[in-house]
Order: sequence, then structure tokens, then C-alpha cells
Amino acid sequence: MPATYKRFCGYIATAVLSLFVLNSSFAATIQWDHDCTNTTGFYVYLSDEEIDNPQRQVSVDCPAVQAVVHMPGWYSVTAYNANGQSTQSNRIEVAQYYYNAIKLEYNASGQIAYRGEHTTYNAATDDPNWVIKKYYYDTEGRLIDIKIRVMAWDDRNTGW
Repeated sequence: MPATYKRFCGYIATAVLSLFVLNSSFAATIQWDHDCTNTTGFYVYLSDEEIDNPQRQVSVDCPAVQAVVHMPGWYSVTAYNANGQSTQSNRIEVAQYYYNAIKLEYNASGQIAYRGEHTTYNAATDDPNWVIKKYYYDTEGRLIDIKIRVMAWDDRNTGW
């Protein structure tokens, strides 16, 4: 392989995939970081489990760095150009789940700071069965971590 392809491969392999659920009918948006340098587009692959048997689901042209998927499973991304495909990115699991109540809290930069989900539509905010996700960002505003706890929505700012 030409040396340019090797550099090209190493870039997408470090991409971080993130997941955003769009609505209650199953559709999810997978998003990744990439500046499209030396890249024509991306292939999104699906595996039933985290195994080495992925099936190509979506093709996306640069500069787009997201794709809508419609099936639960393990997803990964490769970049491609005239020299071929990169190695696969890390894999994320897209799970089908339903919550009747969702609460969001944003930070000063307009990013999601907390997301709370509950199976009961009118769940009280002091109910201890909320699934709370806390989002962590680096100094440039990129998502770097998500932690999950089961607790009351009212307690979301404590104990992390």
C-alpha cells in the first residue's frame, strides 16, 4: 500500500462515534469526527454483535460526518478514497429502547450536560429510577465521555 493510505487509515481508526436517538420509531444518527482531508467519503458498517462480520449499511460523501441508521446493532465507520478504505473505527452499540419521559439539561455552551430517561410518562423528578447520563466535553467542546447512573433527576448534579 502507498504510504499515504497508511496515514489515511490511522486517522479514521481513532474516530469517536457518538449516538443520537431521533424519535420513537427506530432511527438513530451516528456521528464521527473527521476533517475529510484526503477522504472521498465514509462507509458505515453493521454487525449483529461485536464480531468481525460487518455488513455495509450506508455510504456518506465528504464533508458529511454523520449517517442515519435504522437497525439496532454494532456500528463502525471506515473512510475511503481512491487508494482504498481505512481500518474500521471503534464500534458503538445502537440499542433499541423506549422511554416515556426524557429530560435534558444544557450547559452554558449549549451542549447537553445531562439527559434523564424514565419508563413512566409522568415520572416525578424525585423518583430514584431515572437513567441519568452525564456528558463530559474537552476544552474545545468535543464530547469525550458519557457516564450513566440510575438516580433521581433532582439529584443529577451530585455524586459523579
